[in-house]
Amino acid sequence: MKLGTQVWALITVVVVGALVAGGYFLGVAPFLDQQKRADTERVEAEDANATLEAEIAALRVAEQKLDDYEELAERYEKLVPRTVESQRFIRTLDALAAANGVVVTELKIDAFQLYTAPAGGGGEVDELAPPPHTDPRIKSENFVIVPFSVTIEGGWAESLAFVDALQFGDRLVLFTSVGQEQTDTAYSTVVKGNMYVLIHPGDPIPGQEIVAQGGADGEASSEAAEG
Repeated sequence: MKLGTQVWALITVVVVGALVAGGYFLGVAPFLDQQKRADTERVEAEDANATLEAEIAALRVAEQKLDDYEELAERYEKLVPRTVESQRFIRTLDALAAANGVVVTELKIDAFQLYTAPAGGGGEVDELAPPPHTDPRIKSENFVIVPFSVTIEGGWAESLAFVDALQFGDRLVLFTSVGQEQTDTAYSTVVKGNMYVLIHPGDPIPGQEIVAQGGADGEASSEAAEG
């Protein structure tokens, strides 16, 4: 039995269609996928280049302010030094006492405290008492609280001037209490507060022995202050 011309034509069409489809999936489709991936990679590379160009531009702007940044960093390091610097603190107290006409009679630097970030209070926020600011970069591994107590004797106005100068001096201090009582000849003022140490990467956490070596604990500090 012979197949008709129309049947052979149909078979030919099917075979040709199969060959074309096979050629597409085996040859054209992979090429199109490769081109699509290349386009995607090109777009990603252009985005990455644009990001790098923006960062480079920002660095160039920052470089122009490098001197200002270094000066600011130097000021901040004086406010919050990388070590206790007890001798510097004693010299500061001596200078403030001499400038304001009072006498430092006692200085104590208590045991250091590793910083602990305050927990969030939650609930409503009081505008008059906002929650404390925290920064994940400031933690117990690099921030130390150094409690101190200094006692001075002098006139009432002179003592207040000393307290004001200490609070707004070249080292960051936070007063926790200020007490004053009148003596026979003057006023005795006790200032308690905290100063701070920001430890740089690689530096050891200061121990209490550093205070002793620096001559700033208890009796040793009093003698240094009076001297």
